Amino acid sequence: MELHAIEYHVPLVVLSVVVSIVMAYVSLELAGRASSWSMTGYHHFWLFSSASSMGIGIWLMHFIGMLAQHYGQPVHYDLFKTVSSLFIAVGVSLITFWLMCNVNTTRYLLSGLFMGAAIASMHYTGIAAIVTSSRIVYLPVPFLLSILFAVVFSYMALFKFYQAKKQTRPINVPWKLVNALCLGAAVSGMHYVGNYATVFVPGSETGHMSSAAYTMNLSFLAIAGGLSGVVLAALLFLGVFLDRRITIERSVISSLRWNALFEHHPDMLFSLDFKGRITMTNPAVTKLTGYTVEELHGSELLTLLVPEDRDHFKIFESQTYRGIPQNYNIRAVHKAGAVIHLNMTAIPVINQDKVIGVHLIGKDLTDQMKSEEKLKKAEKLAVIGNLAAGIAHEIRNPLTTVKGLVQFMRTKPQKPLHYETILSEVSHIESIVTDFLMLAASSPSQYEWVDLKALILKALERTGIPASKLLQADEPGSGLPSSSVFCDPIKLGRVFNRLFMEVSDMHTDESPPIISLSRTAGGQAELSIWFRSSPDDSGNWMSHAAGELHYNTKEQGTGVVFMVAYHTCIEHGGNLEMAAEAGGTSIQIRLPVNWHDMSAAL
Repeated sequence: MELHAIEYHVPLVVLSVVVSIVMAYVSLELAGRASSWSMTGYHHFWLFSSASSMGIGIWLMHFIGMLAQHYGQPVHYDLFKTVSSLFIAVGVSLITFWLMCNVNTTRYLLSGLFMGAAIASMHYTGIAAIVTSSRIVYLPVPFLLSILFAVVFSYMALFKFYQAKKQTRPINVPWKLVNALCLGAAVSGMHYVGNYATVFVPGSETGHMSSAAYTMNLSFLAIAGGLSGVVLAALLFLGVFLDRRITIERSVISSLRWNALFEHHPDMLFSLDFKGRITMTNPAVTKLTGYTVEELHGSELLTLLVPEDRDHFKIFESQTYRGIPQNYNIRAVHKAGAVIHLNMTAIPVINQDKVIGVHLIGKDLTDQMKSEEKLKKAEKLAVIGNLAAGIAHEIRNPLTTVKGLVQFMRTKPQKPLHYETILSEVSHIESIVTDFLMLAASSPSQYEWVDLKALILKALERTGIPASKLLQADEPGSGLPSSSVFCDPIKLGRVFNRLFMEVSDMHTDESPPIISLSRTAGGQAELSIWFRSSPDDSGNWMSHAAGELHYNTKEQGTGVVFMVAYHTCIEHGGNLEMAAEAGGTSIQIRLPVNWHDMSAAL
């Protein structure tokens, strides 16, 4: 005759399930704390506490479940096996949570197996501890199902723990409850499926009962379970005490660090409440503004600013109180009336998706602004001096010629040639003055679409350079599409005139200039000019004969002609580059154009 335990005390069954879920929640919570601590002592304590709570929870659930069952015959428990089952549960749980502290996929797979093994081994060791007149046998299918049940639900419980640990983010409370339910189901489900797999076969009443040296009855087991609960409660109380102590220590250390940073930071630090009122300032604020802490506390930061900057500040302040950090420059007023230039960084303080205040870091830029202003003035003076030198250099030569001719005409009979030379040099001076006036012109230019090739050919004609010198830069015979440039034809035409005149005057007769028009890969029109100013020209004339830069000390443009040409090209959305090459000098002008579909040979 085979007997199954068929009668259950329902309240104790419910209690066993609740105990398994609660202890699963506690053990997972403690395991989470163990994984968050790098300090060896606290880490080991939380790890041992989590394993102990899980092991005791499995053990308590098992024996409460055993107490809920009625076997219909006397039952005792082997003391050694009963105690061993507790240590097995705690030990294997310790291995499980140790694996979960430094998680990876392999450790996760092992931890699920070990947790299932902890539950199953404790259960069947506890069953083996039963001392009765019957012989215990196991049904294979329910036996295997009970172990599979424990392993599968253990994996489900530990998966979210593994995921959160891998992504370095905490688990929220709802997911903690789900994990606890899964792990509680693994323990209690395995227990009751395993009980179904356990069969008591009647046999000799003396044979099996005499095999145990020390046994316990159910009353003693209940007392042992109660004591285990007390030990667990004491362990949890100690854990709460240590956790509170650690939290206080961390809070004190954090406060000390914050105070040290706040008090000794060289920049101004403000704390504002949700209404924009000052609640805290560091000593740097008093040092830089002249106001005491008492004078600033409760006032609005707006009152410290230059009136012209207050509207500007309100815009950034509104963005900060929407949770968006800001960085901006602003001017404040010292208590004595001096203006302070500040770079402000505003950081919102957010609690539960709501901005409750703002931290402000104010960096004093006053000295930096003064230095930059001095630098700008020095550069402006340098530009003026450079420009004056350029004008003097360009005008001195024709003036010298005019002066010499006038002196010559005072002592010698006048000749028409002298007047022509004087008029030519005066025209040269007028041209230089026109260049400077065009450079300084602030009135808007009259732009229109102009044929670029026609504009270049017209400039070549005026300077006496044959139109045949304008070469086609693509494959021979293919031709370039005609192009129109949106420009001020007077300004751009004058630039071409002056450039070609300059090149015509400077090149050697043995090496005529090479002028070409091409289309760049980016779709711009490129006018290239190459010339040699002397047989051994290497381009060094750019920093000497053609004059220094007039508008800054950078490399764009040289002399009046090239300076005006550079600025005009920039104004038209293009660029001008000059480079010294072996045996000569090259100039490239690039302009944005509108290419037409029809082809036209250059």
